Parts: sequence; C-alpha cells; structure tokens
Amino acid sequence: MARGTVTPSDLEGAIFYFGCEEEYAKNVNAALEEMHGCGIDVDGRLAVYEQLRAAMDQAEGRIGYRKPGQPNSWADLNALLVSNGLKEIVPVDDDFPKEARYCYPAVVKAVEEQGLPYEVIWTR
Repeated sequence: MARGTVTPSDLEGAIFYFGCEEEYAKNVNAALEEMHGCGIDVDGRLAVYEQLRAAMDQAEGRIGYRKPGQPNSWADLNALLVSNGLKEIVPVDDDFPKEARYCYPAVVKAVEEQGLPYEVIWTR
C-alpha cells in the first residue's frame, strides 16, 4: 500500500498470511519501520497502517501469521488457502528444506510456475 501497488479495496476479501508473528504484524511501530524507505512521511505511513490494520481486523478466517518461534510454513500457508476454498501452492525447491519453510521469492516462483491466480506481496 505504501508503494501504491495495493489499494484499500484490494484488501476486501484478500487472504493475508504474514511471515511474522501476530504481535509484530499488529504493532504500529513495527509497521512504520517496515515501511521506512517507501518514500512517504510518517503521517502517510500511519495512514497506510491504519487502513491495513482495519482490513486485518475484518479478515477473520482469511488471515494467518507465522507461529511464535517457527519459520514461515508452507503447511500453514496452504491450510489457510484451502480453508478459504483456494488451491494449495506446491512447494518449490529453494534454499530451505522442501515442505518445511519458505522464503517469499520461492512463493512467487511457485505461484508463477503453477499458473495460480495469486498475487504475493511482501516488504522487500
């Protein structure tokens, strides 16, 4: 959202799977830091956070977070997709053990290779 690639209306009905723990994802200071360098001032970043947080609060059943002390999990990501009537993403080879954990570029690669209609967005 801070880069303008996602709009508030894009968030309606979106599936959210955060590669961080819930407490961090909902922390305003963490969000402002994650958006640092996006070319908008603190007030703009705060507005983006408030829009994203409102969407997160409305996303019950469509939102997941990394479990405390655990890496990003293909299994957890796919469970969220399937629970929302969507197709699983078949894990691809990356620098991590297959089926166990993933990095975001691997998710992008898998979605593209499998022709899935998903848009993967993360802070780069």
